[in-house]
Amino acid sequence: MGYNISKNSVLREKSLLDDLLEFRKTVEIPSANPRRRVSKIWEALKSAEALKKRHPEFTKYAELRDLYRFRQIQTGVRCEWVAESSLVLEESGMSTSDAAQLTQPTRMNLPEARSLVDVIASAMRFENAPEIRFPNAVLREQDRIKLYKWTTETEVKWTFIPHDDAGLTLTTREVPEEILWKPEEENDGEEGTEV
Repeated sequence: MGYNISKNSVLREKSLLDDLLEFRKTVEIPSANPRRRVSKIWEALKSAEALKKRHPEFTKYAELRDLYRFRQIQTGVRCEWVAESSLVLEESGMSTSDAAQLTQPTRMNLPEARSLVDVIASAMRFENAPEIRFPNAVLREQDRIKLYKWTTETEVKWTFIPHDDAGLTLTTREVPEEILWKPEEENDGEEGTEV
């Protein structure tokens, strides 16, 4: 299969490529069509390599070819960080503790998670990430309530931030109360009013 070498091929995968540059860790990306997603990632990397002279900002993405191996798995794509192998650590002179500090992701972006089940499954899979953004997850009110209840009952203390029609974020970071989502009180404190 040939690859479409274009700037758009890189831009379509830019969010994932930025995350991989930041994570420096093996991650699994959920996908309904893992084979196609791997192909699109490779197309982006090959495009970045071919276009890096005209677009110097793509140089960092071209380097991902040497830092990661991309594999299809049943539930999506496994992006294996090559530096996790002890051989690479020894060659680089990096200690295991130094590598562990590099592998702590600061945020994740999962555009393929769209439903409540996708969001919760991803949060459980990536529980060590301090923040996960779900740009395409638009939940109904009853699903928001279920997600809120789940976040309060889980061992990892996630907080839920909706972004109207632009998805949602789960985070373990301290955030201002006014941006957090909580279900409205059903009776607003007016219990026992009869007509």
